[in-house]
Amino acid sequence: MYRQGREGGHNSPGYTFEKMVIPDTTKTLDSSSTGKLKEVSANLEKFTFESRAPLIDSLSKGDMIIGGISEKTPYGFLRKVKSISKEGSKTIVTTEFATLEDAIERGTVYFKKTITKADIISTTKKVQGVELTSDPKGSGLELKASKDIVLSKKGYKKVTLSGSITFTPEIELKADIDFDPLKKLQRPILKSFLIKTTINERSELKLTSELEIASFKPKPLTPLEAQIAPITAGPVVFFPSLSVVAGAEGKISAKMEMSASQEGNLTAGLSYAGGIWNPIKGARNQFNKPSCKTSVGLEAKAYLGPQLSVRVYSVAGPFVGIEGYLKFDADSQEDPRWMLTGGVHALVRAELKIFSWLVASYRKDFEMWKKVIAQAPKKNVQKWQKTFGGADTDRAYSVQQTKDGGYILAGETISYGAGEYDAWLIKTDASGNLKWQKTFGGANDDWANSVQQTKDGGYILAGGTFSFGNASQAYLIKTDGNGKLL
Repeated sequence: MYRQGREGGHNSPGYTFEKMVIPDTTKTLDSSSTGKLKEVSANLEKFTFESRAPLIDSLSKGDMIIGGISEKTPYGFLRKVKSISKEGSKTIVTTEFATLEDAIERGTVYFKKTITKADIISTTKKVQGVELTSDPKGSGLELKASKDIVLSKKGYKKVTLSGSITFTPEIELKADIDFDPLKKLQRPILKSFLIKTTINERSELKLTSELEIASFKPKPLTPLEAQIAPITAGPVVFFPSLSVVAGAEGKISAKMEMSASQEGNLTAGLSYAGGIWNPIKGARNQFNKPSCKTSVGLEAKAYLGPQLSVRVYSVAGPFVGIEGYLKFDADSQEDPRWMLTGGVHALVRAELKIFSWLVASYRKDFEMWKKVIAQAPKKNVQKWQKTFGGADTDRAYSVQQTKDGGYILAGETISYGAGEYDAWLIKTDASGNLKWQKTFGGANDDWANSVQQTKDGGYILAGGTFSFGNASQAYLIKTDGNGKLL
């Protein structure tokens, strides 16, 4: 019977879901047991212990074994026992893949960690001139390129990215595992899951290109990768790693240079509950000192940002990437002629193979924040706008600039006048401020379709009327310069 004798569930008196319950069938090997490991196969299927130990002797087929970091198991392990055999003083344990659902009866696997330079145990530089150091202004990290990162160099094409990014990454992971108390023979399942990364960052980014008329989309570069010290949560060992990705894409003719600095607090992640995945996103972001220098037409995008991934033992786990980017579009036929957009893009991947047999892995990429941070002056800039009317329907059908620089409008109104619709005449100054308004008509509908200023400084209106005549009639109105009916 699977997990015999277990009782209770979500509604059990005094039950705290976060409290982790490890069944008797899960054996956590202590350092004295893992110290007796003579050999471990590369795929972790076969464990050879050179001498006997009480905990090793207690293993049975179907047990789960958990081990921490040791000389033979640098990433720890979580495995299910398939068979046990003896060869003299040696004990050979054959195993197969297992999930946290197999090893934990109920409870929460949780950690939250702010990563600093002290947490980094090794770095791998893939681009010369790139250094990862402590933030001189805080406790975070600073990635700085002492020379341009060449993203593309082919023939006459050359695209480079330069700058720095200072960031304080925080990663949070939570997995809730429980069983259904009404189905005692059913294995525990992953009830909910959360992976979230929050980054406080400052960055300065500059993209430069000199190339013939061509499109470019070089493969993204990972200038640097860093391995972070393991994190333990109960019997589970997590191995976070950090990388910074830089890239660019677009279409450029002649020369271009764009740059800006960025400051922000960014959060990206995924949550799972009740069979539904939801993205987690939050951005308080600001771009400063935008600059663009270009000739002819182009569109280009440059991005730089940290990516955090987490292995659980030796198995790939969740991943969160946050990229701040600059996007530049220029076209002499458009208005505005060029536009510089800043934004933040996130890619989150929840690899759940180690967490669950049933819940499939999931990935989501989404725009977190996007804003135009600089642009060329528009050719036709709106100087002002005005509205006229009351609580009901009012419309203007004709407008003309008058000799004094103001405007005269004609239309129809229900808000003012004697009948339903009345012909409506409005006079404004050069800034569109109302000087006066007049209505014309009777008890029924009347309207004005057009207006012109006359040589004597007055106004002539043409429209229609139901108030005067036997049926719908043409309606001609003449006023003086103040809208008084003549």
